[in-house]
Amino acid sequence: MKKKITKQDIETMIKEIKEFLANEGLECDICIYYNNGRDISSFSYKTMDTEWKHEEDVSPHDYFEYAATKHILSMSFEGALNHLLNGYDINDVALEKFNEIFEKYGLMYELGNSWNLTAFPIKDNIEDYEYTDYEDEDEENYPEASISLRNEKALENLKKTFPELVLVMTEWHRASKLVGDKGSCVIGAGLEFEYKGIRFFMDACSPWQGSVSWESTMDTPKRMLTVIGATDIRYNPGRMD
Repeated sequence: MKKKITKQDIETMIKEIKEFLANEGLECDICIYYNNGRDISSFSYKTMDTEWKHEEDVSPHDYFEYAATKHILSMSFEGALNHLLNGYDINDVALEKFNEIFEKYGLMYELGNSWNLTAFPIKDNIEDYEYTDYEDEDEENYPEASISLRNEKALENLKKTFPELVLVMTEWHRASKLVGDKGSCVIGAGLEFEYKGIRFFMDACSPWQGSVSWESTMDTPKRMLTVIGATDIRYNPGRMD
């Protein structure tokens, strides 16, 4: 391994991971977080193939708890890759190929939950990597108030003080209901945001526990919160049940 692993090297590593996933039929429903952004894969029924989309300024800590703070690479995954890494699909050859990509760059990985992993240097030489530093990311910025459609008494009080937030929750619930119970069973997910001097946590407003129902409709509450003046809006992914 050469002395310094740059962000460009990590981009090359991502290309190798994607090529491996495509060759092994493992590339659907994957997120790869690196260089303060992420690549997302999804199957397109229009092209009948897997497509990748890149997003900038995305922290893995907004989506799962166990990503490294001095961050090189993390991944989240459903389906076939999840089965491979958790031993449900026994394919030692494919697993070895996957591990060899990390080892080539002097890295190993650990599973945080069954559906995500984060990479670390094998030799504990993080200074030899160009990493993204999330170490100081909101260490003391905890929510002061939790709000939910499920707590009827608290909801009545909220209607008197912040009726606009009730409207946001109602619209998020309506949009999620249309999607149906899809995705992993998750509890504790929701949006954190700053509004009128208070740090709020808004419970995921869905009648289902399937995370796709609210994650795929999250643009609705984010947009509404932005319009009313909320700031520092972040997603807390909760945990799998």
